[in-house]
Amino acid sequence: MALLIPFARRQSDGRLVDASSVPNGKRCDCTCPECGAALIAKHGTEKVSHFAHANTVTCTGAYETSLHETAKQVIAELGFVWLPPSSMGPKIKFSFARAEIEKKANTLRPDVTIYTVGGRPLALEVMVTHEVDPKKIDQLRRDGLSCVEFDCSELPRDLTYEALRSLFATDAIPGHWAFNFKADALEAKLAAEEQRRVTREAILQEAADRRKRDQDQKDLTAWLQSPHARARELEIQGDVASGFVVGCPIRRRGRLEKFKGVAFAALDCPKCVYFAGRNDGTADRQFIKCIGHFPKLALQDHTTIRNFGGDPGRLLENKICTPEIDAPSQNPF
Repeated sequence: MALLIPFARRQSDGRLVDASSVPNGKRCDCTCPECGAALIAKHGTEKVSHFAHANTVTCTGAYETSLHETAKQVIAELGFVWLPPSSMGPKIKFSFARAEIEKKANTLRPDVTIYTVGGRPLALEVMVTHEVDPKKIDQLRRDGLSCVEFDCSELPRDLTYEALRSLFATDAIPGHWAFNFKADALEAKLAAEEQRRVTREAILQEAADRRKRDQDQKDLTAWLQSPHARARELEIQGDVASGFVVGCPIRRRGRLEKFKGVAFAALDCPKCVYFAGRNDGTADRQFIKCIGHFPKLALQDHTTIRNFGGDPGRLLENKICTPEIDAPSQNPF
């Protein structure tokens, strides 16, 4: 059967003790750390010595409170603690100059506050049932107070005082940083530096992209304003109604081997986004005006191309088309 009260408070000196260190029965002169009622010590030959209430009382937290209070006393008297690893360094055995139990530090009252030789405080918390919550961590951060929490929730219920002391002395009690002021400051500094690096790279990349867009625009403007940028005239083979043009840039009829690279002048060209009109020429020779040989253009309104008579310079001036980012910087043919 699980023991209810492994430790009690001795009235003569206020120390937390186990049952084996005091006289048996009521002569132990001990009280319950949880409710304050009188306890009796039960020395057993078959069972580990323990305490029990002298009278019938309702006290549900006797075990947790007795362990919690005794662990604080053990830490304060031990003179050192094992500090867990962090970004500031590995696990170390840390000897402290002095310790205070349940003394207010800034706005908090840690279970134990230990101090370096220089007077810098470190909060220690003993967790039996309730761990350090986010609200307390936020307060630790505001106070700039580092804190280590030791987990005593899984300890055996038949502990003696010396056994508990040995567990703390040999680093057998799991501990972790609930909050580490220096590690937190270092992480914040590294995060800020990383954010500055990302922002700086984004600014540099944006500037590089802007320079490339500007250069592409200049290259395209220069090319569109050159004589070579006029619409290409593709001669209609045959009559206008049933004839075709050779050299269609999109190979409208390319799926048929017989018509590879051609388009029908009356059926295909007028519906094509690259159609820029027709030059009637003479009775014997007629042409389709085609701008499909231009560099890649992001056309905003294909239907308006025909209104500019195949003159890409006018298209640019009226902002009908703009260059794609990967537009070639030189004449493609």
